[in-house]
Amino acid sequence: MNNNVYITGFSGSGKSTSGRELAILLEREFVDMDSEIEKLHEQTIRDIFEEHGEVGFRGFETGLLTQISGKYGQIVSTGGGVPTIPQNVKIMKRTGKIVCLLASVETLSKRISDHSNIAGGKADRPMLYSDDKTERIRDLLDIRRDSYNQADLLVDTEDKSPKMVAIEIAKVLEL
Repeated sequence: MNNNVYITGFSGSGKSTSGRELAILLEREFVDMDSEIEKLHEQTIRDIFEEHGEVGFRGFETGLLTQISGKYGQIVSTGGGVPTIPQNVKIMKRTGKIVCLLASVETLSKRISDHSNIAGGKADRPMLYSDDKTERIRDLLDIRRDSYNQADLLVDTEDKSPKMVAIEIAKVLEL
């Protein structure tokens, strides 16, 4: 087993920002899977979803995760759906620890909206296309709850800065 740390959780939970802080704190390499997939396929996540569908996108995630898991000592921000695939959970557990970041539906909705306002279309989340984004988040969280609960550590990110989340992860996992 190697000592990668896989940061999972819903969009807006703080995976990328807290993961970067944890990587800085521990002086480790940081990998953002969504960014890596966009680079590899030279398309945005939204465009990949449109061209290949969710099943195709999830296949790309599993392929990338398999590749990433062969390296040691990384902090990896996964896509929100990565732990919904049992094979992905096996890969992550075999090669490190899984940390799931949590926040309320309202907080997730606000963070996602704030990020969209700053980043524009680049921040589109295809899984959230709906007339009622908050209700869609609630539905997806219900669907993903069991997958997220397979993590080695659950961290509530409500009212915490990314640095505070990173410190908590490092302390609890004794990194």
